[in-house]
Order: sequence, then C-alpha cells, then structure tokens
Amino acid sequence: MPVTPVDPAALRAAYERQLALLLPVVDELEREATAASPLLSDDWRGPAAAAADDLLRDLRRGLHEAATAVDDEVRRVRHRLAELS
Repeated sequence: MPVTPVDPAALRAAYERQLALLLPVVDELEREATAASPLLSDDWRGPAAAAADDLLRDLRRGLHEAATAVDDEVRRVRHRLAELS
C-alpha cells in the first residue's frame, strides 16, 4: 500500500486547532466541577439533602475526571506539536 505524504504545516495547523478547541473545555469543566450548585437548597433536610449531596459529589467527580482526561489529551497534542519542531 502506498504511503501518503504528510504536509507538516497542515499537521501543525490541525494540532493547533485541536488545542484551541480543547483548552476552553478543560477550563469550563474545572470551573463547573467547583461551582456552587443550584441543585442544593439550605431548606432540604434528611434523605433529600443526603441524596442531593451524593449527586453533587458524583457530578463534581465526573466533571473533574473529564477535565483531567481532556487535559491529558492537551498534553499529548502539545507533545506532538513539539515533535514537529
């Protein structure tokens, strides 16, 4: 099978576009993982309050894990960009 040549400038541009798209995602996920939640009310008591606390804790953990995964991809893209230099 013939090997298709890769244009380094096009590859660099693609990596830079990926970074431009991914960096705001990391910031937003981290911000949402620590933001005050409209789900909780100081008026809630008992099982409802406990369930809301559990939900919020799980949500924040999931958002943080997603931010970490996207940040890992940002590092991989930056590494690929550095390899092109």
